[in-house]
Amino acid sequence: MSKIVLNDVTNLNALSVINDNFDKIKQELQNKVLYRDNPEGEPNALQDDVDANGNSIYNIQDLTINGAFTVQGQDVGAYIGQAAVAAADAQTSATASANSAAAANASAASANTSANNADASEAAVAAIVAGLAIPTGIVKGNGTAFSAAIAGTDYLAPAAIGDTVQAYDADLTTLGAGGAGARSFLGLVIGTDVQAYDANTVKKNVANGYTAQQYAVEATLTDAATIAWDVSVAQVSKVTLGGNRTFGAPTNQIAGAYYGLLIIQDGIGSRTGAWNSVFKFPTAVAPTLTTTTNAKDFFVFRSDGTNMYLQGKSMDVR
Repeated sequence: MSKIVLNDVTNLNALSVINDNFDKIKQELQNKVLYRDNPEGEPNALQDDVDANGNSIYNIQDLTINGAFTVQGQDVGAYIGQAAVAAADAQTSATASANSAAAANASAASANTSANNADASEAAVAAIVAGLAIPTGIVKGNGTAFSAAIAGTDYLAPAAIGDTVQAYDADLTTLGAGGAGARSFLGLVIGTDVQAYDANTVKKNVANGYTAQQYAVEATLTDAATIAWDVSVAQVSKVTLGGNRTFGAPTNQIAGAYYGLLIIQDGIGSRTGAWNSVFKFPTAVAPTLTTTTNAKDFFVFRSDGTNMYLQGKSMDVR
């Protein structure tokens, strides 16, 4: 069956020319065009190379190649062959690994058997030793029996005092004399290398009675718009106000510790004070500072480690 069937034209002039032209068209289509849905029995094969001109070919179901298959100069067929060889090698390796695992299991079983035999041998040796008459003191054995070892022959004889080792002599050092002699021998200086003895030294984990007053040195805080108070170095503090101020949250508080603060008005007076929220007052009402020139207000706080609770105050002390 032809791909193209044309009807002959019989009612025009020069019919042979027309028919000849149609035949040429027919031959071109018949012999030089690939058909997507080719009639059964008709050839539909390339007779020359096809140049896709940089375009893609999609949806190929089966691809049969007779001859070399190259992509950008690389022989793909050769790579496929190498992959097949590699797969075969992998299978061989897997088989070898399985054989190795079986051998390892066999070795483990042999090791267990050896351990059992060792336990049996140990028990047998223990039974033999239990029946031997072993001498006391230092002994020696010859593989079949034990006997007393001889000093100087079978083992090193003890050192002779006064010959190979020094005999005790109380006068060898001055340590026995004690006091300055012993310290001099050891190279120790009281007050430099060791603490001098002081009967008044206080231990903090025992009750102590004091015969002299104990106090925290009063520190002066720096006047500023917000007054900072580091209680680790200023447990008892004072500050003179040079303007309306805010008392910031004290730093380095210790729970259970008491802290004192003296607030003084300067020579102008009328200075007010605001308190950070960590300062806690009775009924949550902060005290109003005395604003008289050079007035002094005293405050004592107890800390819980974060907040400062007012324990007492003396206002306008003159």
